Amino acid sequence: MTPELSTTTSPAPATSYADRPVQTLAPIITDRRVMMGRVAVVATLVVWMTYVGSWLVGQFFDGQAHSIRSKVEAVVYLLVVTLLTASSLAYLMTRLGYMYRTRQHQRVPRAVIDDYFAHHLPTLTVIVPSYEEEPRVIRNTLLSAALQEYPFIRVVLLIDNNPHPKKSSERRLLRAARDSAREIEELLKTPATTFRRALEEFESSPRAHQPDERTMRDLAALYESAATTVLGWRDPSLHADPAERFFDQGVLEGLAEDLITTSLALTRASDEGVVLPAERLHQFYRRLAWTFRADVTSFERKLYANLSHEPNKAMNLNSYIGLMGHSYHDVETVAGRVLLPAGSGRRSLEIPNTDYVVTLDADSVILPEYCLRLVYLMEQTQNADVAVAQSPYSAFPGSSSPLERIAGATTDIQHIAHQGMTYYNATFWVGANAVLRKRALDDVVETTYVGDWPVHRYISDRTVIEDTESTLDLARRGWRLVNYPEHLAYSATPPDFGSLAIQRRRWANGGLIIAPKLRQMAREKSERGKETRFSEQLIRMNYLASIAWSTFALVLLLVYPFSASLLQPILILLPLPYFAAMASDLRSLGYRRRDLASTYGFNLLLIPINLAGVGTSLIQAILSDKSAFGRTPKVRERTVPALSFIVAPYLIVAVAAYTTVHDIHLRHWVNAFFAGVNMTLLSIAIVRFIGLRHSAVDVVRHLQLRLYKPQRATPTPIATPTERANQDWATILHVGSSGSSSSPRGQLSLDGLHRRTDTEVIFQSIWDLRERHIVGYEALSRFLDGGAPHFRIAEASAEGRGVELETLLARYAVESSHELPPAGYLALNASPAFALSGALHSLLRPLQRPVVLEINARDISDHSFSPRLPQGVSWALTDIDLSSDSRTLIARYTPRQVKIDMRWVRLGATEEGRGELSALLQLCRVHDIDIVVQHVEATRDLQLLESMGIAFGQGYLLGRPRSLQPQPPLVP
Repeated sequence: MTPELSTTTSPAPATSYADRPVQTLAPIITDRRVMMGRVAVVATLVVWMTYVGSWLVGQFFDGQAHSIRSKVEAVVYLLVVTLLTASSLAYLMTRLGYMYRTRQHQRVPRAVIDDYFAHHLPTLTVIVPSYEEEPRVIRNTLLSAALQEYPFIRVVLLIDNNPHPKKSSERRLLRAARDSAREIEELLKTPATTFRRALEEFESSPRAHQPDERTMRDLAALYESAATTVLGWRDPSLHADPAERFFDQGVLEGLAEDLITTSLALTRASDEGVVLPAERLHQFYRRLAWTFRADVTSFERKLYANLSHEPNKAMNLNSYIGLMGHSYHDVETVAGRVLLPAGSGRRSLEIPNTDYVVTLDADSVILPEYCLRLVYLMEQTQNADVAVAQSPYSAFPGSSSPLERIAGATTDIQHIAHQGMTYYNATFWVGANAVLRKRALDDVVETTYVGDWPVHRYISDRTVIEDTESTLDLARRGWRLVNYPEHLAYSATPPDFGSLAIQRRRWANGGLIIAPKLRQMAREKSERGKETRFSEQLIRMNYLASIAWSTFALVLLLVYPFSASLLQPILILLPLPYFAAMASDLRSLGYRRRDLASTYGFNLLLIPINLAGVGTSLIQAILSDKSAFGRTPKVRERTVPALSFIVAPYLIVAVAAYTTVHDIHLRHWVNAFFAGVNMTLLSIAIVRFIGLRHSAVDVVRHLQLRLYKPQRATPTPIATPTERANQDWATILHVGSSGSSSSPRGQLSLDGLHRRTDTEVIFQSIWDLRERHIVGYEALSRFLDGGAPHFRIAEASAEGRGVELETLLARYAVESSHELPPAGYLALNASPAFALSGALHSLLRPLQRPVVLEINARDISDHSFSPRLPQGVSWALTDIDLSSDSRTLIARYTPRQVKIDMRWVRLGATEEGRGELSALLQLCRVHDIDIVVQHVEATRDLQLLESMGIAFGQGYLLGRPRSLQPQPPLVP
């Protein structure tokens, strides 16, 4: 019995005409449409040249520009008209290129692709950057990636949430994100096992070489079973959301329909006595196994101190790509949790390097053949220089709100433009989805260092449109980008004006900063003997800068009273080819022609948003700084827009209304016509897309936020001098009592910097390598918000409160150490200032074990150091290397211990460093100084230490840092 594809859903919304069916292939392009596209380009050029000729004669030969001001005004007006014409021409050219490519596109038969992947298995990883996304959004994206009909796919969710959230809503999202990968694997586990076993049984049976009709029927039953499984994952109760409805109907039902059709075709063939070749049947079995087999996992860069924490999508991607191809130990250090390269032994994390990397935004979905067809395209010999292949995303169909539908229409129009860009070799990477050749990323990587940690940048993060700048970086190295001429990817459209404003402001920011790279790209191509055509330059420059020049041009036309002699009737003809072409495109995409008016009003509504984005670009260019990444909210609730974005459209309407009345009075009919059209369409856009009621509510909300002042909290009683002296006399004697005299009663003087609940103390064991027992524990403080202790202490020291913070952290360590086994000393990390302060005298009075104060050698190399240590406390010199300076320091201060990193011991085992290590060991034996080796991570390290007679060590191999208290929620 064939499973049903239809299901009972909620009634179609009123705007059901937008519920266009999912079409993988573009509509058929007729000869008439191509001809009209060419006519539109020619007509635009003819009208513009006619106006330029008329302008030149009228303004300068007939003397209409009779003054300096009128001449400047005439030139500025011609520049405005030319820039707007250039944008129109760029669109008309790209849509013409889209038509040419669509007509030339021949879909590769599935049998050809299956045959290729039967003999070639290029590896692939899908990475999904996610920041505080809703669970359903993540689920749909991961499942669409996991259901790719691709062999051995790996899907990684890159969670960028705060790993230590304080709000319950943030904790919920983080917990759901961490569970999502496991949930997808659990969902796929049963069908993946079933179809893998079916494949193995087929391969081991005689029918793998001599199939019969029964083989065909068994295979058909498997495909029918797979379709039933996929259809069972639908959830019709969520179909009010266009994204959820599309995922069920476009992805799940689309895959199920393909499986059912294949099942019926196999059955029909077997009924007619046809048996496919064994190799083809093998491919069908593999296809089933590949479709449901995926390794789904997650990764959080913010858990690790040695990875970039910059708050943008590019660095989230870069952090993971930079780890690919290596194995790591997950190690707790004084600086926090870090990933250290692992050798051939046991490792905590292994990230394989793959031939291709797919980037997929967490609000996008891809159809099941996306990876298969795009990778096949890139594997062809003629495409060996293609770095990026993508299917520019389309909007989810069936949007219920007018704003979401018209914003989706502009997205679909952009799909046409992007497809046409490839015809002119002017493709730009659209970051929502793309297949990237890993070798190309390695070719453009830039590596910088933050301290000793490398930071790899494969994707530029200089601007918030990281994909656009990376396009030019790849092009400068000789790589090409290609848009695949099919609809294989879909993405969410902002459902309200507030979230739309955030998205479009980000899109408007950065293009002007990147534009100078166009010239560099053209020059470097010329040096390689390749010329950059004018069409490519025009389309690329329009893509980067048209938002800026179009916005400024429209504002100028709205607010400046240009001379009537410049406003000639022929200008009314200039935008007609552009508008006619766009109306035709809207119709072909499933919208109505009259939606063109709504689209124009929508673009007028974006003027203040685009101005804000362009202004941010200019400020960033002046300050040479990075802009904050504005994440588009992915929620169905309404987002409140900025006050300026609410008020500015009303001001533009007022200006347009005044201009209309004024020009009618002066009989400037052309200008009055333009102003009247803008006023009318923008007014309609405000009512439809923002709403009069929402405008009023949002303005009142903003005013409340500006006028409201929170009530002051009841003052806490101030601690008396006696109470403060009893609590922290050592700090007061070292720092002084000023600045802490207003501390509330019962609180430490550091209140406001850190609380006990903000920190956690973990302990790492120190071992006697000869006797194989623990001799001590190093206390490591960790801040739950991810801050590194040495950075926090440095910040406090800059304010003159470093010793206070260290005293607080030492107190927490001493209190926590009471849970340790009684044998073994306690090692505390400290600065020279803390050791000199005498604060230990008050902290260690209840402690019944020896203490070793660990002080970094770099901190005392230029100081005369004589620590004030109470009885039972010794000190150690850490971060010792093999240099003569280190040996001089040890001889001068003779600490009780020295700590040296394992890497220096490994160096000392070589010919190059053997003499230096021997001198260090001899010096420590002479002064009876114990040597403790840090970062003992592998068995061979332990064997090397034993062979050298080194007695003490600590590291991941011997004991991972651990907490003695229950872990706080969501702390890994």
